[in-house]
Amino acid sequence: MAILKHDIGNNAVFLEVGPRGALAGPLRQIFAEASSPTPYVSAMTRNKDCTVSFLAAIGALYSLNVHVNLEAHFPTGTCLSGVPQYPWNHKGSYWYESRLSKEWRNRKYPYHDLLGSRCVAQPIPRYKHAVHMRPQSGREHHFPFCGHNVLADEAIRQEINAEEGFTVRNIIVSTALVISKGKPTEMIATFQLGCLTNSLNSKWWEFTVPSYNGRNWTKHCTREASAQYSPPEQAQDPDALPRKLNVRKWFEKMAKGGLNLGGSFQTLDMMASSTSEQQGMGHVVNGRQEDEANYYIHPTVLDATLQILGAAAVNGYARKTRTWLPTSIDKISLYRCTSDTITNVSAKLLSNYSVLGDGCCTCEGRKVVEAVGIRMSLADAASSGEVRDGHAAARCEWKPDIDFLDVNELFCAPVIRTDNSRLLEELGDICLLLSQSCFSESSSNTTLPHLQRHVAWIKSQSKLTPIRLPCTWTGLDNKTISARINSLLKQLEGTLAAPVASAIHQVCMNMDSLLSGKDLEDILPGRTLSNVYKYLGQLERKDPNLRILEIGTGSGVSLHREIIEDLTRTDGEILCAKYMLTTPGYLATETQEKLFPNMDFASLDICQDPIEQGFEEMEYDLVLAVHSLHKTKNAQESLANLRKLLRPDGRLFLQELCPSSRWVDYVLGALPTWWSGTEGGPIKPPYLSKEELELVLAAVGFGKPEAVVLDAEAPHQVTTSFVARPIHETPIKKVTVLVDEERSAVTHILNQLEKDGYEVIKCRLGDIPPAGQDMISLLDIEQPFFHDIDEARFLSFKTLLLGLQEHGSGMLWATHLIDIGCRDLRYAQVLGLARTIRTEQLADLAICQVDAFDNPKSIDRLLQVLAKFQSRQGDEELNPDFEWAIFNNRVQVARFHPFALTDELLVSDRPNEMATLNVRSPGRVNSLYYERHERKDLENDEVEVQVYSAGLNFRDILVALGIVELPVRLFGIEAAGMVTRVGADVSPDDLQVGDRVAGTMLIPYFTAIHSIVNVGRVTKGQSVLIHSACGGVGLAAIQVAQMLEAEFWQRRESQVLDGPLSHSEKNRIFNSRDKTFVDGVMRETKGVAWTSFSTRSQASSYMPHGVVLRNSEHYLKLESET
Repeated sequence: MAILKHDIGNNAVFLEVGPRGALAGPLRQIFAEASSPTPYVSAMTRNKDCTVSFLAAIGALYSLNVHVNLEAHFPTGTCLSGVPQYPWNHKGSYWYESRLSKEWRNRKYPYHDLLGSRCVAQPIPRYKHAVHMRPQSGREHHFPFCGHNVLADEAIRQEINAEEGFTVRNIIVSTALVISKGKPTEMIATFQLGCLTNSLNSKWWEFTVPSYNGRNWTKHCTREASAQYSPPEQAQDPDALPRKLNVRKWFEKMAKGGLNLGGSFQTLDMMASSTSEQQGMGHVVNGRQEDEANYYIHPTVLDATLQILGAAAVNGYARKTRTWLPTSIDKISLYRCTSDTITNVSAKLLSNYSVLGDGCCTCEGRKVVEAVGIRMSLADAASSGEVRDGHAAARCEWKPDIDFLDVNELFCAPVIRTDNSRLLEELGDICLLLSQSCFSESSSNTTLPHLQRHVAWIKSQSKLTPIRLPCTWTGLDNKTISARINSLLKQLEGTLAAPVASAIHQVCMNMDSLLSGKDLEDILPGRTLSNVYKYLGQLERKDPNLRILEIGTGSGVSLHREIIEDLTRTDGEILCAKYMLTTPGYLATETQEKLFPNMDFASLDICQDPIEQGFEEMEYDLVLAVHSLHKTKNAQESLANLRKLLRPDGRLFLQELCPSSRWVDYVLGALPTWWSGTEGGPIKPPYLSKEELELVLAAVGFGKPEAVVLDAEAPHQVTTSFVARPIHETPIKKVTVLVDEERSAVTHILNQLEKDGYEVIKCRLGDIPPAGQDMISLLDIEQPFFHDIDEARFLSFKTLLLGLQEHGSGMLWATHLIDIGCRDLRYAQVLGLARTIRTEQLADLAICQVDAFDNPKSIDRLLQVLAKFQSRQGDEELNPDFEWAIFNNRVQVARFHPFALTDELLVSDRPNEMATLNVRSPGRVNSLYYERHERKDLENDEVEVQVYSAGLNFRDILVALGIVELPVRLFGIEAAGMVTRVGADVSPDDLQVGDRVAGTMLIPYFTAIHSIVNVGRVTKGQSVLIHSACGGVGLAAIQVAQMLEAEFWQRRESQVLDGPLSHSEKNRIFNSRDKTFVDGVMRETKGVAWTSFSTRSQASSYMPHGVVLRNSEHYLKLESET
């Protein structure tokens, strides 16, 4: 079964080589269960000549197109030559062959990957195809709307041999084609020529595409197609559009919206849009699929046109895009093309959020695609979303830059009280002393190496333990010691240290069982051991980095929940681009609980090279290793492997056991993996001391730890936390200083630079700076440089900046405070200029705002910022920081955080606001919501009403469902309320403030009047038959007929005289659920013609249309699109 589901099972042949076909029965059962007509061949058959069976098997394989190498059986055989020629005579045919077999063998066209093969048994063109989800076809991600076009063009080519091109019109895709991963989907395309008259056919082929899912048939597409015999029109490539789009990010945005196109359909390598009009263009790469010769234009190329249409509808703003799916095209003309194309589209965003547009593709001066009336509707996933804010609103927040902070300030000791630590130490020492005195013969007879080391370590503590205990403990009996143990356990009960105290006590009480080989997990009750690890893992941390890797230990203790909670802002934004949680072994699926979309899980053994395990080098900003290092055999190799994963400016957070308390080794020493060291050598615990860890960090390329934090005051600590960064090359201390006038503040900065070891080169506007050397500008120190700047100075600055960019250098612009504590707004111009230059020219122009240039501490901070700017490194997604502010001796960095402007503007009880009903997602009535607007001034003849109750009528439902499109959507116009304002021309006799009013639209009566009076032209004395008379329109039709003094009869489900029609005569009421109404109407009307008025669809078996139309002057039938 697994082979049949795998790609290797496609078109497979099963050959059994053995004394008999023993597997024939089981294989046929498997084939039947999988609904797979897989052929089976047996080399030998029971009770048959083996030679005959073998030759029959070879013949069967040959008929199944399986090559058989006969030379392996007859290596010495030679071809017989010199035989006289046989006089073959093919004039007569003695083999009877049916038309079906002959046409099938002699097919003119091969099997097509999407259309399939023609069914020769059908008189009309009919093609059958089993659609597989083959990876090379791209269908595992997407079956395109344009794939249905391919069916049409290939069928037309085969039917009438049209090679130039074709046109398709009235394309409607009602249901998406779903392709199962395990089995193929049966699809049929049926074509036939349309009829103009009884004897004249149209040139347009009508075709439908249904599919079978194993239970029922579903119609997907209908359209009309015709061949094109004229060559394509000449056309020029469209003009370039100003807004260039990031293609990769655009596809990522579409994937987040639920439309994952996969690599096959990402054929756009350039996208652009207009800034003022809804236009878009793109360059589409053709030729990646290697099967372009099978199509006029490959569907992946056509699909790119539809992708650009969505970008054009929102002017290229990714935040405004929705997940649109094409549903219909009025007309599209295609010509054969296998080269790259330039696509140009125009679109319009309708009130129901659907997109209507046109597009064309040009190639080498020819218009190869022209589409008119492309309609795209919101997908279900996009329709169910909440209201989107179309504004690109973001808030700039200034936070301390961690690179300039004392990392020790970011840590605080967890809530572990010293009293508990002392009690634990005393309990551990008592139990250790008790174990030493109670060792039995089993302690010396244990054969397990790790237990032998545990016993040796306990004995080695015999001299140290009494020193740490009070002198009063000397000579106490076991009963007194047990009482003290119970007292300590009672004091620690209910604290964080309670699981540890229980573990120490259980190890002491069950020491003989442990030494006899019983596992520690069996000795400790419940989850005691995991709780011990949790106790060891208590810590606080703060880190603002984005890409985080947490090294898991497999013990179930993890920090990801607390870290993600700390990185989540109050508005819900998570300041983490990627969080990878690893475990050293197999990671079960049920444990992979994603707390946010950017969280991932993987297996990682830090003892091995992580690059060979699928991780990328220098990928993470922060690596968290909590209690994972002491579980490895070689701490230095493990840290070296972690070093490979850190970015050059990343940080390693390492927390390891560094206890002075002996209870840690006493409890965990019974584990097989605890003790390290060579056999016969000194007994060492697996953890390293603080000093040893610092040496190992330095040996693998880390600098001096930025912070070393104990979890408690020494000597009560259990764990020690380190924060370290990789050593990176210090940039050469050379800098060019751009100056204008050398006053005191400038001179002080120049002197400080030289004092810090910089080689300083002064430069002025108009000078040529040294190549390949960064620059710091001091032009803004005395006065704002860009305020009232003349053309000559601006051109000099422009030339200088372009020269720096050409040589790969950057500029740090020092200026006064702008964003924080601004004193002079004239300095703010450089901020907008720098952001524009970085965006348009990709130049490294950084800004550093300084609170006081006469403050030595601020100048020191400025030089630190300069050093960071000179060592800048960007990546594919984010540029390095280019904006800082020095305020109160702290270096702050700017971060822009998006927010929903509509939410920020919501204020309760605004007197000048009004609320109107709107629909969030057209097509979903349950997405109605209230939208706020400013109250407008009234026109002279207008009245404002405060609505107390409103209703949605039939017209409102049509608008909400997107069936009726209006320039401005209005709901609830049938309402009741109180007049709050009136216009100047409104007479007080008509309406005035305070009047209670109501308004409605009598749509059933409008419908009935229009149908009976305007269309049916019913007059006095005529007869009217009203179907479904109990409905709203039916009741209105009865009253209109009575008003016209016409005779009327009614059909309804029951002839019982109750409800709104209880006053009607019984002989005028007919049952709508059977055929007796025909005889009744003929009897009552005596054969006189009537007008038949149907307000809704009746059951087809009870609607004899022939009788109705034959005896009716008019037949009016109302149908609702809902």
